[in-house]
Amino acid sequence: MGTLASGALAAKGMPTIWQTELALGGIHLGDSKKSILEKLGEPLSSDNPTEIKTPNATYPGLTVVFNEGGNTVGSIRSASPKYCTPSGVCPGMPFSKAQAAYSAIHILGRPDNKTFAAYFGSQQSCRLTFEVEQGLIKALGASCLPW
Repeated sequence: MGTLASGALAAKGMPTIWQTELALGGIHLGDSKKSILEKLGEPLSSDNPTEIKTPNATYPGLTVVFNEGGNTVGSIRSASPKYCTPSGVCPGMPFSKAQAAYSAIHILGRPDNKTFAAYFGSQQSCRLTFEVEQGLIKALGASCLPW
């Protein structure tokens, strides 16, 4: 199950997709903390940005990690079908749906057999990650360097 994908990728009918696909449930990398609060409300829990370099905000099925200073989204992880990629890939779906949506992904084997990563051609090194158990997507992630 675990693999690594590399190269510039395109979803069906889309040009390079790193900008559009690095979002989960309408939350995009680089979104402001204010916009997250407006969309999702107060989190169940959150780190104090004066105490933690990259603070987290946790919602049911979603974790948002803010960049240093706590003002913009640096990475996102979804374990809920409520927070899917713009192409409609969601936790709970068969991994084959992700492979079909991102058909240009070249998958290479990894020893852990549980994590797939799709890398996107861009000025930054960005990726979508798929945590997979028994052929089903357990969680999705979106991030750019540093990871």
